[in-house]
Amino acid sequence: MKEKFAFANIVESKYVERNLNPEVFLYSLFLFLIPLAIPSPQILTGSIVNLFLVISAFKFRGKQLIPIILLPSIAALTRGLLFGPFTPFLVYLLPFIWTANLLLILGVKYLIFELKLNQWLSIILSSGIKALFLFSIAYAGFSIFSLPELFLSSMGIFQLMTALAGGTLALLLKGRVL
Repeated sequence: MKEKFAFANIVESKYVERNLNPEVFLYSLFLFLIPLAIPSPQILTGSIVNLFLVISAFKFRGKQLIPIILLPSIAALTRGLLFGPFTPFLVYLLPFIWTANLLLILGVKYLIFELKLNQWLSIILSSGIKALFLFSIAYAGFSIFSLPELFLSSMGIFQLMTALAGGTLALLLKGRVL
């Protein structure tokens, strides 16, 4: 009988290890709660979210990154305070925000682990790619679909500043925490 239970524990632990990583769950929970608990200032909220995104680039891979990429903007949308009366416009931007988060994470992973670039340079380049992508989308939305002008700065310079701040914090903490 013990062998049957031992096998069940092995199977269960392998399932949990592959699919329900507790650390991924905690990061996902934090990334959902941060925009709810700290809706403003955007520079603080965004920096903390980007900190977790960059750390996630070092720690997780594949499907594990899905909730980490999606949850912060879903929480911001749920909170509804980030853009006040302009929050409904955020719905249209969600896929692009998710793509930008993915670009940041993949940029960090690729530049550091594949191209072996300096970590600081990798953070700068990945942050720039994220911000440029989001600003381009916001600018197109502003020019073509009358997206409120507020989104130009929110999806431009603020994205660059928060990604750089979060990335910097991640690298400073990397040696101590990771």
